[in-house]
Amino acid sequence: MSEARPRGRLDFLALIGLGILNHTVLAGGRVTVSLYALSLGASPLIVGSLIGFYAFFPMFLSVSAGRLSDRIGVRRPSCSARPTARVHRGNSTITKRASFG
Repeated sequence: MSEARPRGRLDFLALIGLGILNHTVLAGGRVTVSLYALSLGASPLIVGSLIGFYAFFPMFLSVSAGRLSDRIGVRRPSCSARPTARVHRGNSTITKRASFG
């Protein structure tokens, strides 16, 4: 009989895996956006600005989000993020279907 792993270790390994996946997606997204912008004929200034926004917006918004979560707690922003993400996912699906036919 094999010994069961503790649940905490499995959660930790899942967290590490999700972190690696998140980093891979963000790095791939930067490359994809820059190549797509270049294929559309964007100038190097525009491409550089797009890539710069990948770092600027999270940094800029994290301070405000941290202050908000300190003031009202973590539960309300987390609960409001789920429906917002679902709406955005639905909008992207509708837009994709409309543009491809």
